[in-house]
Amino acid sequence: METLAVTKAELCFLSTIFAMFVLANVVLFRLAFARDRGVKAKQVSMDYYKLFNQGDETEGAIKAKRNLANLFEMPVFFYAAVIVIFITHRLDPLFHGLAWAYVGLRVVHTLIHLTFNHVMLRFAAFLTSNIILIVMWIRWYLTILNS
Repeated sequence: METLAVTKAELCFLSTIFAMFVLANVVLFRLAFARDRGVKAKQVSMDYYKLFNQGDETEGAIKAKRNLANLFEMPVFFYAAVIVIFITHRLDPLFHGLAWAYVGLRVVHTLIHLTFNHVMLRFAAFLTSNIILIVMWIRWYLTILNS
């Protein structure tokens, strides 16, 4: 079996995808814990989880569920950007920094959402992360056009 040779910089860049995977799984476990706690405290009936339509979940579970859904929306375009930048050999220090800034802002967004949930702060993290994503895509596209 042939091994894929990647530089340390490339591995670090690709690790942003792994970091987002870890973040999504942390939120998934937080959701499971919140749901379990709600059932044990008799705040939610186990029957609710048959069709998700008989009553309401706890606030903690609702926030975790919504945040988990967020992690399968715009981040999908981030995963694609990282892969496209890597396979087209366009990785440079700026792309590297932008990718880690995106991950950092998604972590901040999640922390705000799952803790004190200040909507405007959460929105600022969301908006800034999306601006970074837009910059990544436009910059990649321009490097392709100019090559």
